[in-house]
Amino acid sequence: MSHEAHSADDADRDVSEEPAPRGHGTAVGPRTVPDIAARSGADAAMLDTAIKDGTRLFDHVPPDACAEFVRLAHAAGLLAALAGSVKQADLGPLTRIGTDIVGVRGAVCEGGDRNTGRIRPHMVAAFRAEMDRQAREHAAGVTAVS
Repeated sequence: MSHEAHSADDADRDVSEEPAPRGHGTAVGPRTVPDIAARSGADAAMLDTAIKDGTRLFDHVPPDACAEFVRLAHAAGLLAALAGSVKQADLGPLTRIGTDIVGVRGAVCEGGDRNTGRIRPHMVAAFRAEMDRQAREHAAGVTAVS
């Protein structure tokens, strides 16, 4: 995978000046992650919540900012991964914005408990089936519009 060359000035810029997700001070903002991932030689850029308190990705980063993250990752030739207390109900919006990888744990653990619940194969299968259904539904809608 090839990436556009960047100057030394680009490497030295202060990424903390970008607004961080709500309530997280000077964290690297979501629009900066794809560029950092591309310059590091990664194949994907991932946006995940740092705080595991049951709040969800869209509680911290609005869907339009997630869509921009996905667009920037794709523009950099990367896969776009999103995670953060993702539930099956989030799969529609995540599919519509073009997310390539959805990271989950609690959603596929017994009792929805990411800390003490065990990952259950039937829950993984159900989650994957819903992902596939959302992708088919989205593809059909895109094809119908084109």
